[in-house]
Amino acid sequence: AKGERAVSPYGLASRLSFLLWAGPPDDRLLDLADSGKLAEPEVLATEAARMLDDARALRFARSFAGQWLGTRRVGREFKPDPIDNPAMTDSLMADMRDEVARFFLMLVREGRPLDALLRGEETFLSPELARFYGVEHPGGDVARVEAPALRRGLFGKAAVLAATSYPDRSSPVLRGAWILDDLLGTPPPPPPPGASTFDEEAFEEGEERGARAVLERHRASPACASCHDRIDPLGFALDGFDRFGRERSHDDFGHRVEDTGALPGGPKFSGPEGLAGAILKDRRGELSREVARRLLRFSLGRSLEWSDERTVVELGAVLEARGFGALISSMVTSRPFTRIESR
Repeated sequence: AKGERAVSPYGLASRLSFLLWAGPPDDRLLDLADSGKLAEPEVLATEAARMLDDARALRFARSFAGQWLGTRRVGREFKPDPIDNPAMTDSLMADMRDEVARFFLMLVREGRPLDALLRGEETFLSPELARFYGVEHPGGDVARVEAPALRRGLFGKAAVLAATSYPDRSSPVLRGAWILDDLLGTPPPPPPPGASTFDEEAFEEGEERGARAVLERHRASPACASCHDRIDPLGFALDGFDRFGRERSHDDFGHRVEDTGALPGGPKFSGPEGLAGAILKDRRGELSREVARRLLRFSLGRSLEWSDERTVVELGAVLEARGFGALISSMVTSRPFTRIESR
């Protein structure tokens, strides 16, 4: 295309290496750059697969998953008072973040299908995180285990559930907005001025009738309803988890949890499994495109432009049809990754 040139061989080696290893290229990459072979698409894809199999690839997974899913907030902005919450140790919160990173790395290393993002049956637990989840740990340090049904895919991961909560309470609104924005790429507009204030009466109502009643009252205002009618029903599907991602049967007001939800304009479902099924059935295209969009933006280290949108659509289609391994190989051989604007 006009105004573009290929990234230089050494530039490409660095781009790939800083993406997947957060560090400089190794001798093999430099040799391939030297010989001019690195720019061949099949060589680039093979190198990306080799690099993902290396232990250093966990740096990529930690950085990307932490940024995309917001889990880097856990233990940082989301830091509950240790005196009131002695179970929430720094090491536990680090293990929560790590679980999500290792889970994502498994998806790309093993070329898992799109569905595994929301339904993946295996996860990675330290002894401390296994105790927190109330599951058996086989011993040693971090172990790859079969996740209990409630913990499958992203929606059962404590780091995701904590990152979409306030430090003092869970929030169907934060969780619903996170699904619409970070997973489906359809963010709700910002709330109108003063929309986030709950009055005393609202909290009294909550104590009397539960969290749903507070949000129903909030939605009674037409200005608030237009967004909350889309956001809240998604968030309520995850209401069986507290602000730390622990399983619960009663909400923050002590009322029995009703984890029924619905996609905007779609049928009702219940719980995280129902939510995953509804997204994979009715919103596959949005989900695969948004994963592709976030990954491309991360890999380029810049915001995307209109000219990148065609690549996003193509990469989304690759993920939907062929899974996460193909997404990575297609992305590192894509036009935006291998070419640069001429100045």
